[in-house]
Amino acid sequence: MEPISAILSIVDACLQARDDVVQNRQKSERLMDALEAVKPSLRALVKANPEPIAHEETLIKLKATVEDARALLKRQRKRNRFSHIMNREFVRQEFAGITLALDGNMAALNLSNVSMGLLGEESAETGGDDASDIVAEMQGCLKELTGRVGGFF
Repeated sequence: MEPISAILSIVDACLQARDDVVQNRQKSERLMDALEAVKPSLRALVKANPEPIAHEETLIKLKATVEDARALLKRQRKRNRFSHIMNREFVRQEFAGITLALDGNMAALNLSNVSMGLLGEESAETGGDDASDIVAEMQGCLKELTGRVGGFF
């Protein structure tokens, strides 16, 4: 629950500063929309599983990505024409990288969440015989996905 609360508070802080952005407004707005989309999934996760220990690794990566987004948005609040011109390509890549990482982390979290739901259904139907196979397969998919996202940074 603690990482989820931290992520939600960081997202809320980013969204509250929406009107303060003076540079790259469209990119900042799209990033804030992506951050806002994180909230329903996290709230659903809290409702479904109050102790999201199975999602801890993904939540840690998501928290790091949200913190990176907060730092980037904070830099967009300052108007510095020289810096804007000199760092234009870097900032564009930073927006794209954070958005990609956010999408990947959310996909991994949703996959993990679905796998936990499927695991619960499968265990109830089969008495738990195939549960370890499902967990192993889903963990493999999850590691592959988080590895791909981590390879971009």
